[in-house]
Amino acid sequence: MTALFPSKLKPTAGETKASRQANRRELRNRMRELGKTVVEAKGYTIGEPMGLDHGRAYYAKRNGKAVKIGFRASADRWIAATTPSLAAGGELIEVDEIFVVAFKDPKVRDAIEVYRFQASVIADAAKKVFAASGTTGQKWIPLDDTKDEGVHSMAGGSLGKHGEVISTVDVVWGDGGASGVEVPAAFKLTIDQAKAGLAAQFGVSKDAIRITIEG
Repeated sequence: MTALFPSKLKPTAGETKASRQANRRELRNRMRELGKTVVEAKGYTIGEPMGLDHGRAYYAKRNGKAVKIGFRASADRWIAATTPSLAAGGELIEVDEIFVVAFKDPKVRDAIEVYRFQASVIADAAKKVFAASGTTGQKWIPLDDTKDEGVHSMAGGSLGKHGEVISTVDVVWGDGGASGVEVPAAFKLTIDQAKAGLAAQFGVSKDAIRITIEG
């Protein structure tokens, strides 16, 4: 599988703070859509949003069994966790699995890894980080071993070794703003996967895509 991202989203020297922030938001959105495509290719059926954490958690099924899943996108291999997500009714408490979509090498950005985590693993690490810092709000937890730079980031350890990489996707940066996901010809595309690919290509929600089959 290959993902095509618009080159305008790749960090460049001289970009303004506003454009950098906007590009990061769009890049994370596209990465999450890519994550959905990968997850559906692995046998999940993604249903309605759960209404948690900005719509990044969903009711789903895996092999016919109900499961609740969430998505995180990380361009720099750090994962955000918030105090509300750890409280009763929060995403990290309510979902069963979290899929993290991260660049394999943040400096090169030529491949993306999709990790599957038990949500409890991320929740436990986040709780340790918040406890060590003595503060609330938002904290960042690394996928990889790194130095604690005074923010207690390593209090919960590195997360990557506790997750499973379910797919590695090559990334191609293209001109003209095009984006999408290319899949092998032998791959059987479902309606949900087609919607996810079209949503990523046109920069809209999957719910905005309507597909009619005639014949």
